[in-house]
Amino acid sequence: MNVEKARALYGIQRAELLPSVSAVGMMNKGLVPADLSTTGQTMIAEQYGVNLGIISWEIDFFGRIRSLKDQALEEYLATDQARRSAQITLVSTVANAYLTLAADRENLKLVAFTLETQEPPTN
Repeated sequence: MNVEKARALYGIQRAELLPSVSAVGMMNKGLVPADLSTTGQTMIAEQYGVNLGIISWEIDFFGRIRSLKDQALEEYLATDQARRSAQITLVSTVANAYLTLAADRENLKLVAFTLETQEPPTN
């Protein structure tokens, strides 16, 4: 599981502890003709409304939701640590390969120098 998925799963599980709330607002505006109005004149009628409610909420008597949240957090932390571990391993492998290359280049220079000193001088 990648880090972003684990983080999202933890956020979802943590949100399960809170109730889901909904809010709906509305406004109606219309022209009332003179023959239908109570004043006998044309008027504009406005109506406003707001509905607010709790959609769903599970009371966590036995800790099921909290344990799911804790499990998601542990998975996220484990995934994050695995990513960091992979990065550290990659960096150390590249550094090791570079140092091996540098040592091999120095050995090649040493061998070339030794060969040059062992050859008889040409006059």
